[in-house]
Order: sequence, then structure tokens, then C-alpha cells
Amino acid sequence: MELVHCMGCFTFVNSSGGPHKFGLTSCEHIFCATCLANEANRKECLVCKTKDFKIMEIGSKMPLELRELFTPMEDTLASSIQLIKEVAKFQAEHARIQIELHKKKAENYEKLKNYAKQEINKKNEYKKQLQSIRNQLKLAQNPSRAALFGTIGVSGSPVRRSTSTSRAPKGNDRHRSQAPQVRDSCRTLGK
Repeated sequence: MELVHCMGCFTFVNSSGGPHKFGLTSCEHIFCATCLANEANRKECLVCKTKDFKIMEIGSKMPLELRELFTPMEDTLASSIQLIKEVAKFQAEHARIQIELHKKKAENYEKLKNYAKQEINKKNEYKKQLQSIRNQLKLAQNPSRAALFGTIGVSGSPVRRSTSTSRAPKGNDRHRSQAPQVRDSCRTLGK
């Protein structure tokens, strides 16, 4: 407050021995009570010529935001630095917590993704098993088909057995199909 002075008569706040009142105008200029006592000075600001301005006495009854204007710069800087430290600490802590939450969500997501993959693989395996069982049931319900196809293969599809009665020979095929039988008969006789 040592640099605060009246902008009309340049009297400093602490220059007079007794209590000297100063006022702050709504246009942010400072005047002593003596200068403000003049009727003409109260209708128009001596500095910026603003008309119909309001005046507030400088002192402890002023609102905090106005009192801060008169706080020494060193105190303002110290309190600002302290406030910045507190704000930074607060925000850093909340950022850390948020990062931890995101890490946990990412871990849970990976666990769920792996679980879903395992379940899909199980489902596909169950489908294969179910299809194999259905194929076996079809063969069991149709005996003539079972006689033709025999057992079920590893892949679930029936394995066809070769039978000599699978089809009747036609034309020249008749001689070809009889040739192996004749040879086999001859071998049997020759023994």
C-alpha cells in the first residue's frame, strides 16, 4: 500500500500522520477524501472524466477481489505460486487416478477378449461334435445306408466301403469285372 496515492493531489496513503481516507472509483482511480469532498470532483472523475462513477472506501471492508489489488506484489506472487503448486498437485493426483482406472479397464478388456475367444473356440468344437453325432444318428436310423457306408470317419463324414455288388456291370464292363473273379477262381483251383 506504500505506493498508493491520490490521483488528484498526489498525497500518499501513509504520508500524513493521522488517518487519511482514500476511495477507489468504479473506473479504478484512487482519490483522497479531501479531493472527493469537492462537489465537482464527485460528478466527474479527475483522471478519465467518467461521469456518474461510484466510490468505495479503501480498507478491510472491501470485497476480497478489490483488496487483492492493494496486496504487495511479493505476497501476491508467493500466494500465487503456492496456489499453482496446490492446483498442480491436485490435478496430477486426479490424472494419476484416471490413468490407473484406464489401465484396469484395459486389463479387464483383454481378459474379457481372451475369454470370448476361448468360448468361441469351445462353441466351434461343440458344433463339430454335434454334427458328428447327428451324422451317426442318421446312419443309425437308416440301416440300408449304414450297410453301404459303414463307420463314420474322423472328420465326421461317412467312409464308403467297397462292395462287389455296388453296381451291375454293363456291356464290356461285364467282362472286365468278371476277369478278376475268374483269375481268383483259377488260383484257387491251382492250389
